[in-house]
Amino acid sequence: MIPGDVPARPFALSDAAMRILPLIAALALPLAGCATVPTPPQGLSDTSWRFVSFTGTDDAQNMIVTDGRPYALTFHGDGRVTGQLDCNRLTGSWNEGALGGKTVSLYLSPMAMTRMACPPGSFDIEIAGMLPDVASYKMAKGDLRLALKMDQGTLAFEPLEN
Repeated sequence: MIPGDVPARPFALSDAAMRILPLIAALALPLAGCATVPTPPQGLSDTSWRFVSFTGTDDAQNMIVTDGRPYALTFHGDGRVTGQLDCNRLTGSWNEGALGGKTVSLYLSPMAMTRMACPPGSFDIEIAGMLPDVASYKMAKGDLRLALKMDQGTLAFEPLEN
């Protein structure tokens, strides 16, 4: 350094930039939070389905609804899932993601469910117990197929007429 030279600052902001910097930070902070918000569900969003059958890896596990009892799920656009399983109501959350092809990964939380004693032959407890084990879904010919983890079986649904 030559005598009389002013030492160079590696990085310096003008006074005007220093005054506006807090404003820029205040405006950018809410936008930074937007990046962490999960994207809303897509394919199942705002759809309702009536349970038709369960096909398990063991024929003894198979279930088919033949008596007209109400078994239904509704996937709400805000990530909630609600439904009726015979005489009980349930609620939980859901989210989906891509797997490839026509199969989409699906997460269903453990469900909160009322504890009414349904008549004999009800599948309410069985279906509610399977829902958190769903790994993916596929829509085929207008119907919904929920595949359980580890190839344990498939829950079949048809569109629910409103």
